[in-house]
Amino acid sequence: MTKHPAAAAVLILASLVSSCLPGDPPAPAASAPPPDPWAVHLERARGLAAGLSLETACAQLIMSGISGRGVLDQSSRLLLSDLPAGAVILFGFNIPPEARDLKPAIDQAQEIARTAGAGIPLFIAVDHEGGEVFRFREGVTRLPSARALGDAGPEAVSRAGSAAGRELKPLGINLNLAPVAEAWDARNGGFLGTRAFSADPETAGVLAASFLTAQQAEGIAAAAKHSPGNGAGDPHKVAPVVPASLEEIAGFYDPPFRRVVGAGVAAVMVSHAVFPALDPDAPASLSPAVIGRLKEGLGFRGIVLTDDLAMKALSGEGGAGAAAVAAVSAGADMVMASGGRVAREAYRALLEAARSGALPAERVRDAAARILAQKIRFGILGDLE
Repeated sequence: MTKHPAAAAVLILASLVSSCLPGDPPAPAASAPPPDPWAVHLERARGLAAGLSLETACAQLIMSGISGRGVLDQSSRLLLSDLPAGAVILFGFNIPPEARDLKPAIDQAQEIARTAGAGIPLFIAVDHEGGEVFRFREGVTRLPSARALGDAGPEAVSRAGSAAGRELKPLGINLNLAPVAEAWDARNGGFLGTRAFSADPETAGVLAASFLTAQQAEGIAAAAKHSPGNGAGDPHKVAPVVPASLEEIAGFYDPPFRRVVGAGVAAVMVSHAVFPALDPDAPASLSPAVIGRLKEGLGFRGIVLTDDLAMKALSGEGGAGAAAVAAVSAGADMVMASGGRVAREAYRALLEAARSGALPAERVRDAAARILAQKIRFGILGDLE
């Protein structure tokens, strides 16, 4: 039996009013604005990334799946020793009946990663959207679906985000691959179902921003998904094509992600859908044009994360290794590899490409710095000796 999150919403309004009467002494000069925390974190992260070996920097770019339920089995221990990844993703088969029993395995994974990976802890990620996307059994609240939350309104969405953060943090999970930010329509509704907040793109973006803001206030990083959007096909099975015009992309697909970027989301997951109006030759996750639109066009400074490289949507891209290199070359900062074999293949390909110069080392270190900056921001990464 799961518990319901306590309804707690506190709004603090602060207003400053000043006036200057004739004859008053001139007001003192305005003090310099406070430093941009994103810039401060990124500056420190760039210094750390510059000191990493190429092997460790490439490993940070991998989000790997592991095996074992509630324990870190031998194959997973070997994987993290050989490949001290930047992140681990947990699926339902990894999670024991009681969620609290997951913590020892996460602690062990963190210790192995720190030892093998220059002292850098892992992002521990899970999909905890609510509704049908629920990886737990007992000990974590099954949130309502995004559609139901959207119908209930912004306060319900914010409470759900807070509950997600409060309940995941004690387990050792520090990255939630949620919320779905994209709006639903006739094209993507069959795939997304009730996972999207609204059919209106501005509303979807506002509600996604409410969820992630509340969750991140609890100390859990959020990854909004799936930029720029999805089509009718399920990318686990096929390569979706979205025949939207540039005007449709600007009016329907961009607004939700502009909202979550403005709200300070830690990561954005990029879909494997092909948007011919943006790039007729590559899925979004491997497209410089699409990822550039997110980074430069929307001003996103966090982690650009691909959807799973093992999905059949990428079956024509030459395998996980080639796809990983193409994604990072295009501007992605982290690639998801849901299984150990796929993770090893992606890592070997990235390292070989970086060593040969086919993938510039500067791009690898830039990606690693973006990851480290978010680990600093959320208190995952402290001082490295």
